[in-house]
Amino acid sequence: MGRTAKSWEIPVDQVFDRALANVWRLEEPPEVIPVEHESGAKFYFIEGKTVYGGTLALLLEEIEGVLGKHGALVSIPTRNLCIVLPINDASFVNGLS
Repeated sequence: MGRTAKSWEIPVDQVFDRALANVWRLEEPPEVIPVEHESGAKFYFIEGKTVYGGTLALLLEEIEGVLGKHGALVSIPTRNLCIVLPINDASFVNGLS
């Protein structure tokens, strides 16, 4: 990637930012499906519309309500799906069982 970005004469950070903006443009608004685990833990399934949907894991700050006070545990089981478990306190571990 460094050679390509260099040949474009654009800093790598700008290439990355542009790529994320393009993904957001393709995926906005993503489908956010709240799911409550039997333990009481609340998960969010974030389903993208394209094969780039998994990249939404890098844009969670743009999706209201899915990040906890201390972040989140994120899984990307398929190319267009993210599973997000918000971390607000130590009780998030209940959602792991």
